[in-house]
Amino acid sequence: MKKFIFLLLSACTITCSRAQSFAGTWEGKLNVGVELRLVFHIHPAGAGSWSATADSPDQSAFGMTCDTVIVSADSIRIEMRG
Repeated sequence: MKKFIFLLLSACTITCSRAQSFAGTWEGKLNVGVELRLVFHIHPAGAGSWSATADSPDQSAFGMTCDTVIVSADSIRIEMRG
């Protein structure tokens, strides 16, 4: 029984540590004829959910709310609706 509990806790720790790897600031460029820098600030929002804001420094747009943040395995999906 102790061995099972240890394995279960180990699996939870591995899952939690992978999920937290998305937290932080991520930068990239969007090419729409010209390159625009995009910056996403991703934060855990509790109970396995996430939140994010976005900046577009080249357009002087900061703190834009991201509507949906979905984390699954090794990927993240951020949606912004206009």
